[in-house]
Amino acid sequence: RNFQEKVERTRHRIDVEGALVLTVALTLLLLGLLEGGTGWAWASEESLVCFGGGALALGVFALVERRAAEPVISMHLLSRRLIINAVCISASIGGIVLGLTSFVPTYLERAAHATPVAAGLAVAALTIAWPLASANAGRIYIPHGFRASITMGSTITTVGALLLLVIVGHPSVWLVVAVALVIGAGLGFVAAPNVVAAQASVGWSERAEVTGLTMFARSVGSAVAVAVYGTVSNGIIADGAGPDDPATIVDATTGVFYGVVVAAVLLLVSAWSLPRAPGSGPVRPVHGDEK
Repeated sequence: RNFQEKVERTRHRIDVEGALVLTVALTLLLLGLLEGGTGWAWASEESLVCFGGGALALGVFALVERRAAEPVISMHLLSRRLIINAVCISASIGGIVLGLTSFVPTYLERAAHATPVAAGLAVAALTIAWPLASANAGRIYIPHGFRASITMGSTITTVGALLLLVIVGHPSVWLVVAVALVIGAGLGFVAAPNVVAAQASVGWSERAEVTGLTMFARSVGSAVAVAVYGTVSNGIIADGAGPDDPATIVDATTGVFYGVVVAAVLLLVSAWSLPRAPGSGPVRPVHGDEK
């Protein structure tokens, strides 16, 4: 109610070319990941077109963004260490969340013989601990800095990811609920402080850019991760006794959980390598007229 800031309204240009090229690049790469090894062989012409075309499109995208008046992704932002770390953290969060929400329900239904409602509620435990931790994250990053909250949360999340490998051989709704609570709590101390840290490291004119960039990184991390997890899971099921065999589902889910652990380790490394400044010391109130 009392916050005021000066906003200069200007006309903007939408980077249509950059958006289209980026869409083509990511679509080709994701298609290659999803269909490789199942729809066609990894060494096939289809894979070459998808991965080669996707890589080429990403190169074209970088060139387009350098000429765009208001690019979808500002290349100069990616030259800043804190922003790069924030992007990696967001992408890791996306990979961790999709590994749970996309595959755990099937794992519980097929391996633990849980009902769809029970399997869904087990995953929903993630969304119980997350907001509770997020609501209290300010008690850590305001006096101690963003890095303190993010590193603590990433450590908790990694412990939770490792616990997935411990419980996967013992299908149980309640075990999944317990681990989901741990992971949700960890992510609650990471997600919001990570975005705020990125926002606090730039001026007002770039705040929307870093916000969009971190959110976009989370979406890309989710999409890439679920494609990789799906490839791993489908390959294990195809080599096993099929999707109706509980033991095969456990093996396939184990492969997915290893991927979640990799994402958690990337999160942990990115968090602990965050620069201590700016945005890592005690948070100072910002007034509306400050730039």
